[in-house]
Amino acid sequence: MATFDFSRLADIERIAGDKVDEVIRGTLLDMTRRVIFRTPVKTGRARGNWQATINNPATGPVTGVDTAGNSTLAEAAPITEVAPGNVYYLTNNLPYAERLEFGWSQQAPSGMVRITLSELDRSIREQIARLPK
Repeated sequence: MATFDFSRLADIERIAGDKVDEVIRGTLLDMTRRVIFRTPVKTGRARGNWQATINNPATGPVTGVDTAGNSTLAEAAPITEVAPGNVYYLTNNLPYAERLEFGWSQQAPSGMVRITLSELDRSIREQIARLPK
């Protein structure tokens, strides 16, 4: 499980001011998008099984497939409802999701989540740069 250094929130708040929630939601959407679109596609089942929830992780797989990823991203609507104190979960409960993350697919030999998490700081900076001046 990845963790976030919450002391960095003070830095984000100092820079973004009253727009900190906008920056957080934008970052969550960006990171979610990156994970979904990096998920390898054979049948679309793995890509279609990313589930966004608030405060409780999804506990089982979904039956649909999504080769493009757009429907799965659209289902990530809970991002807009994230409020201070909430926990945002992005889960994939397929039995082989962990294997995909650790190189099982030649389409994503370095995984999806680990690469995306390494880009967190960049995503935050991009969201801050989008704020109106």
